[in-house]
Amino acid sequence: GLAFGDCIEQPRDAVPGEVVVARFVAGHLRNNLMLEESFLNVEKEEMDGTWTIVAVDADWQTKLEWQRTNILLGESEVKITWEVPADVEEGTYRISHQGYYKHILKGTTPYQGTSETFNVFTSVDAVFNAQRKKYVENGRQGGLLSLLGLYM
Repeated sequence: GLAFGDCIEQPRDAVPGEVVVARFVAGHLRNNLMLEESFLNVEKEEMDGTWTIVAVDADWQTKLEWQRTNILLGESEVKITWEVPADVEEGTYRISHQGYYKHILKGTTPYQGTSETFNVFTSVDAVFNAQRKKYVENGRQGGLLSLLGLYM
């Protein structure tokens, strides 16, 4: 089964101006308003393998939408969107979501989840080259038209 914080819709590679989407299993946002924290982080991987936060829920290019999915079981989801800014640095990114859920025995309990990584490219050529590399590494057969179809 799914647990709080599980990422159930993974983000896709993007270029500036596109919207990246991730969806997580979530608790109710009112379980803890997290006034001194953020419900979401967009993070960029640095050369040394560490992660730097580049956007949070207070930033204009992010949006968090909460939706109840099962009233009886108290299940919810959050959809996190990030509009990739024009001045973004090319690189590897991920989206994380944190919050609190209510447990009958444990009370209000924190959880955290992180998406798989995705790439942000600053040019269509970079997207094409990355898709071509994946295509070749996977040993797929086909012509140029099928390769172009990977990102259309």
